[in-house]
Amino acid sequence: MVFLLTGTVVATHDTASGGEVWPARWTGPAIADKPAVLSGEPSPTGLRAITAATAGLLPAAGFLRLLHDEPQVRAHVLAALARDALAGRRELLHAVTLPAVARIASCLLDQDPQRRTAWPGTQDELARVLGLSRVTVNRALSRLTRAAAIQLTPGGITVTDRTRLAAFTAPGIR
Repeated sequence: MVFLLTGTVVATHDTASGGEVWPARWTGPAIADKPAVLSGEPSPTGLRAITAATAGLLPAAGFLRLLHDEPQVRAHVLAALARDALAGRRELLHAVTLPAVARIASCLLDQDPQRRTAWPGTQDELARVLGLSRVTVNRALSRLTRAAAIQLTPGGITVTDRTRLAAFTAPGIR
């Protein structure tokens, strides 16, 4: 079990075409890849720090003992797993039903609205998280920028108008 104290790590997976996707991302404090530990099976993904990170390790048996012995920890982990499952379901639905610009708009809207920068990473990182090509992400971001919904900055992507951005998530947007 990886206890991420600070920083950001991603799960990595190589595609058949030689690309890489990041099906999960954690920013500390967080527990990375809880389902892999709880399933008892090896994870099909690797972990990579994409920012400076500090972490602690706990053997799977210790984590399972902690879940068994501490009701608050068990409740917290179950709630986190439920949120992750619902988010995964939503991401799968978006991946198969929404065009790229709508997927990107939805991803940016899902970020914490209190943070100034909705996406603090690069366009390449956003592409890997969403399983899109960098070119597709660049084109969609250009369209969202022209619509004055977002602004591209050296620090990432800032949402400038949530209402305009939300309009791109509506059915029929291409």
